[in-house]
Amino acid sequence: MTLPTPFTAEEIRAGCPDGRTVRMREDGAGLVTVSRFVDGDPVGATLETWTEGPNGTSVAEPRRTRVTWETLRQHAAFPAAGTTV
Repeated sequence: MTLPTPFTAEEIRAGCPDGRTVRMREDGAGLVTVSRFVDGDPVGATLETWTEGPNGTSVAEPRRTRVTWETLRQHAAFPAAGTTV
């Protein structure tokens, strides 16, 4: 059994329109992982993901991956046993 996720798939879709860009800094590495939502539709979107160095220059070719809103929702599903809220 898992705990309820904090957002529904529809809420994630509404919060991630085409062009939404998320930057995550990697501690100690000086690198930033960048993900951008494109080609969104009712089922999902394409994520363009790449890595940038400290100066903002891309250090890897962008990867394109199709994801569903439901798959993204499931990333926040944690087992009830052993999880503290």
